[in-house]
Amino acid sequence: GTVGAGLTITFTSSAEIDDGGVNPRLVYDSNSDKMVIGYRDPDNSSYGTARVGTIASGGGSISWGSATVFESGYTNSLRGCFDSTNNKVVFCYRDSGNSHYGTAVVGTVSGTSISFGTPVVFESAAIENPAIAFDESNGKVLITYQDQGESNAGKAVVGTVSGTSISFGTVTEFNPQIGYNMLVYFAAQQKVMMVYSANTSTIARFASISGTSVSFESEETVASGNPNYVNTPIYHSRAEKVMISYSSSGHIHYRMAYHSGSGGSNIDFDAATVDTGKGQSYETFGVYDPDTKQIVTSYVDS
Repeated sequence: GTVGAGLTITFTSSAEIDDGGVNPRLVYDSNSDKMVIGYRDPDNSSYGTARVGTIASGGGSISWGSATVFESGYTNSLRGCFDSTNNKVVFCYRDSGNSHYGTAVVGTVSGTSISFGTPVVFESAAIENPAIAFDESNGKVLITYQDQGESNAGKAVVGTVSGTSISFGTVTEFNPQIGYNMLVYFAAQQKVMMVYSANTSTIARFASISGTSVSFESEETVASGNPNYVNTPIYHSRAEKVMISYSSSGHIHYRMAYHSGSGGSNIDFDAATVDTGKGQSYETFGVYDPDTKQIVTSYVDS
């Protein structure tokens, strides 16, 4: 779609990607100026699959290249990011064809096609709800997830891309039990902001990468009282704040988080804004448009 000068969005005609794709995740490859969509393909044994999308000149339409399988097994909980240091797409996922292990794979876009290296396991145990972000200042990938073999403990691991492969540092636990889990790179502080549910609260926290290790600053409460459906945090580069959205009491809540060193705290928040016109929502995703300096979000409204 195209964002107008105000709050109006117009949409071009739709272009089908796959007639049975599930759990789609879209990554923008700034090097090739293409989009890569990864998804689970039920028509092909639920294998992990990807296609390259090209927006026509003027933005009037989008076309998709041929499908490429990156995981020949049942692929779940797919997430992706773009490594701008190495110009690679990185997907992480739960490999249900391999005991639900946490797995990642590196993709290279060429024209309207994408090729992949060999998938690499980062957690030899069943995982759920992985999240991934690229740390531009360190040239590393951070993956966080629930370790189902350890009561859904929140764990994190740093990934380093080299060629068509990725290697991982030591896994570090950051919370004994988490639920939903999302990441966003906070460029102003050169850190990754983690947003997750734990202890009936939504938590925000900074993670700092050094080499192949990660450390964590203090947990800060975004909202308490068991809010659910923690959604994708969105970084507003001009304001140097992150918009965090969550569902509670039947409505969407939005809150801006920013870095603060006052009072020993490292994250403070603006007051929450409640959209009373929306029902219980989930699967909220979005982007920041630097031209209009606006955030655009999409969601499922039940």
